[in-house]
Amino acid sequence: MFGGSIARDNPGGATMSGSVTSFYGGPGSFAREDELFSVSGSSNAQFGQSLSLYVDGNAPHLFVGAPFANQSASVADSGAAYMFLPQAAPGAWIQQDRVSLGSDAVGSDHLGSSVSMFGMYVAAGTPLREVGTKTNAGVVEIFTRDAIFADGFQ
Repeated sequence: MFGGSIARDNPGGATMSGSVTSFYGGPGSFAREDELFSVSGSSNAQFGQSLSLYVDGNAPHLFVGAPFANQSASVADSGAAYMFLPQAAPGAWIQQDRVSLGSDAVGSDHLGSSVSMFGMYVAAGTPLREVGTKTNAGVVEIFTRDAIFADGFQ
């Protein structure tokens, strides 16, 4: 089980960047397992606002949305989604990938407001994305796992 804490400070110094805590156990007896932070860790990113867990064969993939993550210093609040994979040590997770709008990002797109993964696809809500001349129309961005680089998305 996972829970997001969007206002948690990142140990790297970013204030209110957010975190995700993993828990294990059964009915009535859950214990804290691990706390995850984004590697980029921009302040006020709201990392953990949305979560999606997908099990591909035996390997679980956790996607975490951070709709207020910055693409760069000049593109604030464009958002991002992060993929985590479990490690050999029980309860340990590591950030494997980050998806964003890249050069198409503009400020306040809020990619990652919602995330979902199924097979080779990741869908990420971008509620304030402009469509043509419509401001804040919103879209769902679909990212496809790159067949050449099995751990990456584009």
